[in-house]
Amino acid sequence: MAVFIYQNIMPVSQVQADGSFNIGGYVNDTDRESFFAQTDLSYSFNMGESIRHNVVTGFEYSAEDQFNLSNAPDFGVRLGTLNINIDNTTNLSPVSFSQVSRRRNSDVTNTSLFIQDQIEIPDYLEIIGGVSFDSFEI
Repeated sequence: MAVFIYQNIMPVSQVQADGSFNIGGYVNDTDRESFFAQTDLSYSFNMGESIRHNVVTGFEYSAEDQFNLSNAPDFGVRLGTLNINIDNTTNLSPVSFSQVSRRRNSDVTNTSLFIQDQIEIPDYLEIIGGVSFDSFEI
C-alpha cells in the first residue's frame, strides 16, 4: 500500500488596490493499493513447407483500490481563505486542515484475454487474426 500526503498554501485571488489578497490551500491524502499481472505465451509451428504460424495468447489483470481525502484550511478567522496584505506577507496565524472538501473512494479492476495467429505465407503475404476479451469495472 502506498500513502501520499501533500499540502499547499497559496494565493487564491488577485491583489486588490489596497494591497490585500486571499490565501487558501489544501491537504491531500491518498491511500492506494495496486496489483498488476501480465502473461504472454507464444508457439510457432510450420504447416507444410511454406506456411508458418506464430500463435500468441495472453492474459492481463489489474486491480487498484484508492481512497482520496482533501481538506481545506481553517485559518481560525474564516474557513477556507485568509485575507492578508502584500506589505506584510508574514502571517503567523494558526492553520488547520479540518474542513473536508473532497472524499473519494474508487475500486478499479481490468481483465483482458487474447489469442492471435500470425500466418506467414512467403514471400508476399502475412495474415494476422485474433480475438480478445476486455472487462473494465469501476
